[in-house]
Amino acid sequence: MSAPPLSPNHATLVGATPPDTIGAGDRVWVRRAGSWRPGIVLQSNASAATVRYRPSETIGTGVDTVTRNSLRPRHDHDPYLDKATVADPDRPAPALATRTSARTGI
Repeated sequence: MSAPPLSPNHATLVGATPPDTIGAGDRVWVRRAGSWRPGIVLQSNASAATVRYRPSETIGTGVDTVTRNSLRPRHDHDPYLDKATVADPDRPAPALATRTSARTGI
């Protein structure tokens, strides 16, 4: 994958992605710990976006809120992130939650 060449600390915001123009599920590059990491937007507003990203070359992910200086559009495919759903993996799927509730009477 080819990450953006510029540091987000440059004075210009050319190429910066305003968080309010991206939506849940959009592919982005996230600047974290001095490098660009592949990520997926979970939610966004006018000033920031919450993204799930790979903080290292492993299959693990992290979630963080970042400003527009730390976001760039990503067109490359990431085999770990792009197969995952945008939903929180720690939350059961709605169908599973319904079946669980019916069994326990909650």
